[in-house]
Amino acid sequence: MLAPRNESLTGRLLDGRYRVGERIARGGMASVYLGTDERLDRVVAVKVMHPGLADDGDFTSRFEREARSAAKLNHPNVVAVFDQGEDQGFVFLVMEYVPGRTLRDVMRAEAPMPADHALAFLEPLLVALSAAHDAGIVHRDVKPENVLIAPDGRIKVADFGLARAVSSSTTATATTGVLIGTISYLAPELVVNEGADARSDVYACGAMLYEMLTGDKPHPGESPIQVAYKHVHEDIAAPSKAVPGIPPYIDALVARATARDRDLRSADARVLLTQVRQARSALADGLADDVELTQDLRPRRGDTLPLGAEAVDVYDDTADAFPDAVAPLLDPREAPYDESTVVVTHSSAGRAEIPPPGLDDYDDYAHVPSTQRLPAAAARVPPVPRAAAPTSRAAVSRPTPSSTAATAYPTGGLAPMSREQYASARGPRRNRRGSMLLILVIILAVLIAVGSWYYGVARYDSTPSLVGMNAAAAATKATEAGFTLEPTYDFNEDIPKGEVMATDPSAGERILPDDTITALVSKGKERYEVPPLAGLTLDEAQRKLTAVNLVLGDVERRFSEKIPSDEIIKGAVSPKTSVKRDTAVDVILSKGRQPLDIVDTTGEDAAAAVTALEDAGFDVTSSQAYASDVAEGVVISQSPSSGTGYKGDEIALSVSKGAKPVGIPNVVGRQADDAKAVLEDAGFEVKVEDESPYIDVGLVVRQDPPRGTKVQPGETITIFVV
Repeated sequence: MLAPRNESLTGRLLDGRYRVGERIARGGMASVYLGTDERLDRVVAVKVMHPGLADDGDFTSRFEREARSAAKLNHPNVVAVFDQGEDQGFVFLVMEYVPGRTLRDVMRAEAPMPADHALAFLEPLLVALSAAHDAGIVHRDVKPENVLIAPDGRIKVADFGLARAVSSSTTATATTGVLIGTISYLAPELVVNEGADARSDVYACGAMLYEMLTGDKPHPGESPIQVAYKHVHEDIAAPSKAVPGIPPYIDALVARATARDRDLRSADARVLLTQVRQARSALADGLADDVELTQDLRPRRGDTLPLGAEAVDVYDDTADAFPDAVAPLLDPREAPYDESTVVVTHSSAGRAEIPPPGLDDYDDYAHVPSTQRLPAAAARVPPVPRAAAPTSRAAVSRPTPSSTAATAYPTGGLAPMSREQYASARGPRRNRRGSMLLILVIILAVLIAVGSWYYGVARYDSTPSLVGMNAAAAATKATEAGFTLEPTYDFNEDIPKGEVMATDPSAGERILPDDTITALVSKGKERYEVPPLAGLTLDEAQRKLTAVNLVLGDVERRFSEKIPSDEIIKGAVSPKTSVKRDTAVDVILSKGRQPLDIVDTTGEDAAAAVTALEDAGFDVTSSQAYASDVAEGVVISQSPSSGTGYKGDEIALSVSKGAKPVGIPNVVGRQADDAKAVLEDAGFEVKVEDESPYIDVGLVVRQDPPRGTKVQPGETITIFVV
């Protein structure tokens, strides 16, 4: 059956719960996708193993066990593992999603960086690794890409357990012949297939520290085989050689962490963390050098043999004791040799699977056939005196175990000598000198050991447990224990105000007497008062909100008769209301006065016109005027009668009172026809009434209304005729 392709994952719902989104990272063993936990409605990171590895049942079972181990690391500096499962051939981990950037991004932008800056990045990494080492978990793939930096500055370490699961299924035995790891940070013991422990992570941290300090990889090379060879055969150089001015104790710290012999390294991340804090303290004090600290940190070579070397009993007429250790491993095919090079041992158990030349990206995971092996180790020892050597060319070596074959190189006339032969040739005086020097060496070693024990362990006290206490009570307890408490403060949504959340050093860690313990004290819930925003511009409101750690939210625009245009009418949240940090405060912004269309009411009933204009928001004034052609109570004219205005603007109306009244002329005594003509000419209607049926002379004897009365034109005037 064909294995599924990871590219088909986007949009898939894994385990009926995790919706897979876009791919955000790809490594040698897995791809990481942005996902959503639809059950808890939260963003997660989903790491899906490449199909080739997921098909291996043994790997899958180991991966599941390691996922469970990694999930136990409930630590603020460790990327949390939420879930693990398998869905239709896809083996996956569900982890905490940490937005932001990696330490690799920072190193690209800032390396070489100052020593205090580099140690500030290294310290939280070591805090996380300390928790892992305490839990018996070795990371095995510590590198800048696995150190995540959140936007708020928190540092988290990713990929706990995954590298261990893979390596345990691919490099735990020599039969697989595969080396998996990141070459630039791979400890020598992993290269030669001797297994990993906490000190392998320490080596990777030291290599990263070197790169942060110098901006260069500790062992550059054109191919993986060159880099792997250097890890085994060459010490990482002192950072100060690349960047002058780095203090000697920082050089010593790097040397201690990256010692090729793991017995010379810091025992685990917690020990290295203490040493890093000592170095940071010296940097904070402005010390260009601290001889005591440098001596305390520097690895003491000679205590053990270099990695992969085998002790050889060889005598030297110029020396008084056996050599303390052999020289670094060399490749007899490439390294220059002098006549003191006498023995090379080849141990089949020490042969390492390494990447072949030609791999393009040896800084990722290298999968290499087991047929290629590292060169055997060559040990340098002092030369045997030529005077005691026979003329034949021979090799000097001691018997080796059956699993180790000794290969001799020409030494310019050297011969094997037993201890008895060498002692006889030296004579009694040389034996006494040798004994005295040996005693002095032993005494010196004891003094160094005692001094190391005192400066590394005995002079320290244990930090008291203060977390969960009130700050005042914690200060009292620290004082009673002989320390000074220096509080720092930060907000916390869950821990009550005034309670100690964490200490540096942490409870149980080593601390010097009379030293200072830094306590992080809760300020309680982080809340800020919303400032008054009415009457401000958007820029002014933005500045006011930023000053109290709030942000400007949505802006709604409305007309306002009181607030000028582009000023805030009010905020959505009442002033002095306490809200969380970064709360978005919505505001209503004035568009100024609302323009109103003016409707012409000329010719309309005056009462209706006034009502309509007032309802529209205008103030209406009206006046009356005579108009012979406009009925009474009708609008004669309006000012203004068109365009736009604003609420409260005045509109004037002229209302007709009808035609102007005129006086009735006197027609009494006139002939009826003549009187009628006069009245009609004046604009009146005329009605004729017969006053007496007995007389008919045609004269007007009376008029109604009487003469002089003012009436509207068109009124009817009655005349009485006899």
